[in-house]
Amino acid sequence: MTKLIGQYGMGLKPPSQYELRFPLLQREVANVQALLAPNREEWAVKGCSIMSDGWRDSVVQKDIVNFLVNSPKGSVFIRSKEVSEVVKDATMLFKLLDDMVEEVGEKNVVQVVIDNASNYVKTGKLLEAKRPHLFWTPCAAHCLDLMLEDIGKIAAVKTAMQKCMFINAYMMCPGSWISPLEPTSMEIRTARKLKQYILQEGFWRNIAYALKLTSPLVKVLRMVDGEKKPPMGYIYAAMDRAKETIAKSFKLKKVKYEKVFEMIDRRWDCQLHQPLHAAGYFLNPAVHYAHPADVCCEEVERGLYSCITKLVRDPIVQDRIMVELEVFKNATDWWSSYGSSAPNLRDFAVKVLSLTCSASGCERNWSVFQHLHTKKRNRLAQSRLNDMVFVKYNRALQRRMKRNDAKDPILLEEIDDSNEWLMGKMDGNSSNDEDDAFVHDDEDLTWTLVSEAAGAEEPSYGTRGAKTPHSAKNNKGKGIATSSTQSKRYGTSAPHLELVDEDDDVGEELGKEDGSFWKDLELEYEESGSESE
Repeated sequence: MTKLIGQYGMGLKPPSQYELRFPLLQREVANVQALLAPNREEWAVKGCSIMSDGWRDSVVQKDIVNFLVNSPKGSVFIRSKEVSEVVKDATMLFKLLDDMVEEVGEKNVVQVVIDNASNYVKTGKLLEAKRPHLFWTPCAAHCLDLMLEDIGKIAAVKTAMQKCMFINAYMMCPGSWISPLEPTSMEIRTARKLKQYILQEGFWRNIAYALKLTSPLVKVLRMVDGEKKPPMGYIYAAMDRAKETIAKSFKLKKVKYEKVFEMIDRRWDCQLHQPLHAAGYFLNPAVHYAHPADVCCEEVERGLYSCITKLVRDPIVQDRIMVELEVFKNATDWWSSYGSSAPNLRDFAVKVLSLTCSASGCERNWSVFQHLHTKKRNRLAQSRLNDMVFVKYNRALQRRMKRNDAKDPILLEEIDDSNEWLMGKMDGNSSNDEDDAFVHDDEDLTWTLVSEAAGAEEPSYGTRGAKTPHSAKNNKGKGIATSSTQSKRYGTSAPHLELVDEDDDVGEELGKEDGSFWKDLELEYEESGSESE
């Protein structure tokens, strides 16, 4: 833009405040709407997913819910709504979500992907009750986060993580390595503690133990939170192979991973195990023909039939799909050889396999909101603010799609500055999701209300030391009232943190991690992604 101004020369009349606020902004909104027209056309052909997630704007102290629509062409930002007064009211949240379904078109919506918090759970059930031909699906990325948090509570893993955070915070601090002044006694003690941790043999055994338990799940998280390819056809197989990889890494000695499998199954059975995941598993040719015995089981087929019943309204088309399923089961190369002879099943499969599994895309416009809604601009009219966010966020989505860029959910450069790994302490609110769960499924009473009534609070993790005054806890994806505000970095000295020095020695035979189970799935996923490009 600066070059163009220079080429124009003297006499360039800048736009007035009125022109920027109204005609130029509306013109840009119209341009973005035109750019998104192909996405809207695709919704009617392949279906789409409405994604919703909430966060708290710390500048204006408001709770905001973002609404996006996802399809194979990418995500489209629709709008954001302030819900400060109804943040825990499932009925009001249901009304907002129901209005979004009406706007996008119920026939176009296959699923609604929302958070796993108790208020959203009830919202999803209300939506399914009113609109029986679409699915409510919990966010897979959030569910995997909760699995990893559960594993992080194991004594050996927890101690290893605390020490790693202490070491990482010291190394990331700007003044930790080079200082023009003589080191203080505090810095000397911190350095000695750092050296002690690094040289502990038990510390590295605990690290190896933690990696064996978490690495397979992190691979699944990378897949469901990425943007290269719709993961619906792979998540079911990915979870099975993750568990197989964990078992193989401990040489199938069940006693060493039995409790972890219980943690994974508890989250999977009540949150992540959905009919759409089973249908995607069955309809994905890359998985179907590689593991036919696993695919054609009662659990998977029950989920498939549930999807056919809900998503296909015409009983005649349902019967045709059932007949065409036999063709799909027996074909060695079904998509290329028999796709045209089973058009009903083909259209149904395309709808299912085009779906996302995660609502994490909603989180990526938090920085856009914070850039626009600063203290100087906090009196912007809501309509103008929505227009500005609509333009900037969808422009950013278009640029990312053109670059074929994808967000890496575990890349350090893309982690918030207030993240616990950079702050050097563990998040003390990891139990929020459990506290927000219903005490009884048929009632609205949550454990949070019980704790408040009893005056009880969960203790924080066993980390002792001075807290950084500007620290902000990062709870992305853990409920509607979350914050992504970036805190200030540390000063020139390393944070003083003393950890409970427990050398929890995991007396295990830690053999070489076997990742062979992942090779086929990763190859299939990458090849399918390259073909789509």
